[in-house]
Amino acid sequence: MFELPSDRRLISVADGAREALATRNGFAVVGAAGSGPVLLARALLAHGASHVLYVAPHHEGALRAAEDLRALATLAVPGVAPVAGEPPPLLLTTSETSPYADVHPDRRLAMQRAAALFTIARGLPWRAAVATPGSLLRRAAPPAALVRAGLELVTDAELDLERTAQLLTAAGYLRTPVVEDPGGFAIRGGVVDVW
Repeated sequence: MFELPSDRRLISVADGAREALATRNGFAVVGAAGSGPVLLARALLAHGASHVLYVAPHHEGALRAAEDLRALATLAVPGVAPVAGEPPPLLLTTSETSPYADVHPDRRLAMQRAAALFTIARGLPWRAAVATPGSLLRRAAPPAALVRAGLELVTDAELDLERTAQLLTAAGYLRTPVVEDPGGFAIRGGVVDVW
């Protein structure tokens, strides 16, 4: 039979969330495996946390955690009620390649990270963010620069094509004749194609 050390105890996910939110001295969770950490993050949100930062050990774990958080937002789990209109979790991972490697970093990851940082800097709604230790150490543009680089597109509004092209280029998009890759854009006549 397994015995817990005297300084540890078993508690439910809901009780763990309530206790973590009630303490100011920190709250350590040991031995949570499988979906346990994601369930705890979801319970924290359901029990009143305004924001949760989930740090996954590696990129694949971050992707899984983001998908699990997205799915759990709509499911009723014992002790954790679903939240209507919950924004999807932000993904703050980065390419885990070395800047000196012959492999180019994944542009989709860079775009997801930029979108997440913009969401936070602009004060747009979000509740959960998923990161890796490496992505937390990575330098980022100042919030004001991210906000200035934003472009709001509204249905049936006129668009200044030259200004749009300048903003997209300044934000790191590549102007091409045909859009085939993430981070590319093309302007043909009055049509703007952005990936």
